[in-house]
Amino acid sequence: MSDNERSAAAGIREDTVESELDTMQKLSESEESRGQSFNQRAAWLLGFAGVILTLTVGQARQVTTTDLGALGEPFSAALLAIAAALLLWASKLAIDVLKPRDVWHIGREEVERYVTQAFVSEEKPLVQGRTMKGLIRQFSEERAANNDKSRIFEKACLRLLWSFGFLAGQIVIFLVVALQT
Repeated sequence: MSDNERSAAAGIREDTVESELDTMQKLSESEESRGQSFNQRAAWLLGFAGVILTLTVGQARQVTTTDLGALGEPFSAALLAIAAALLLWASKLAIDVLKPRDVWHIGREEVERYVTQAFVSEEKPLVQGRTMKGLIRQFSEERAANNDKSRIFEKACLRLLWSFGFLAGQIVIFLVVALQT
């Protein structure tokens, strides 16, 4: 009796198992790519926030040397301080996205079994099913980790946007003072 005949007798369709395994491999690869995408975007956000923070510090120097009036100076300084704090917060969140996650992967011991007589003599659908179970577990854990990264990255982006609002307020103060002189 061939592997196909034994599988058919057990009610397992080899073509279905093969198709499901292929689907799980693609889903697992896609989820891994999604995680890498979050890492890349978080790294860009971190770099961008660093540049904006540097410019904000430069702007703070200008606040101390420009006469913005009794109300303008403390208000402008407060806006810059809040913007800097938000930029630092966004940076911290971006770093949190980049932190490695403990995600299960098919272990070395399992891979070493692939060359054993017991493993290579099993029916193809059973071997594929075993591999598929591992991919399902890996996919599930990577999905959870990536969903966590997504939430954190969204918060980082919001802090970055809020900082722009405070920096825009500070720019408005400079424009008002410039128009008055």
